[in-house]
Amino acid sequence: MSTLEDVAQIVAVISAAYPNFSPSEYTVEIYYNMLRDIPTDLLKASVLQAVSEPGRKFAPSVGEIRGIVIELNRSIDGVPSAYAAWEMTHHAMFNGGFVLDEHPLVQQACQLMGGLRRLGESTNIISDRMRYIECYNELVSRTERGAMVLPEVRGYIEQRGGVLPEALTQMKQLQDQWSVTPALLDSRTGERLE
Repeated sequence: MSTLEDVAQIVAVISAAYPNFSPSEYTVEIYYNMLRDIPTDLLKASVLQAVSEPGRKFAPSVGEIRGIVIELNRSIDGVPSAYAAWEMTHHAMFNGGFVLDEHPLVQQACQLMGGLRRLGESTNIISDRMRYIECYNELVSRTERGAMVLPEVRGYIEQRGGVLPEALTQMKQLQDQWSVTPALLDSRTGERLE
C-alpha cells in the first residue's frame, strides 16, 4: 500500500506536469487518504498514465486516478472485452465447454444467462448475445467498483450491519428480470411464444 511519502511524490509529479495545479497544504493529505489503499507501483503507473494522456488540460483528480487503476487492473487481469467474452462463450456452446483458462467473469456471465446448454438450445441467438453482453458488462463493472471501494467506506457499511452488494447476487436478479423476452410475445394475443 502507498505511504504518505509515496503520495507526496505523486503530487509533486502532478504539480510538475501541470504548472497551473497549485496544491494546498491539505492536498497531499487528501490524496493520501483517498489513494493509500492502492499498491505503490500501481498508483505510480496510474498517475503516469493520467498525466501523459493526450489532450488532458487539468491535473487528474483522485477519482480519475482511481478510474485509471481500474483500467490498468483490467489489463493486468486479462479481462476480455464483452464481445471477446461472447465469442468465447459462443465457441464453448458448440465445442464441448469452456477451456480451463477462460476468464472467470466470462464463465460467471454464462452461468447467469442459464448456462451453455440453455444458450446452445436458444432459438434467438441475437437476443441472447445482446443480453449476455449486458450481463457481462454489468458483472465486470460491479466487480471493478466493488474492488475499488475505499476501506473506510467498506468499514462504514459493514459497521452498519450491511454488506457490499455481491455482483453475482445482483446479476442473478438481472437474469430473473430477463427471463421474459418481449420479442417472444405474440403481437396479436400478447401470449408468450415458445
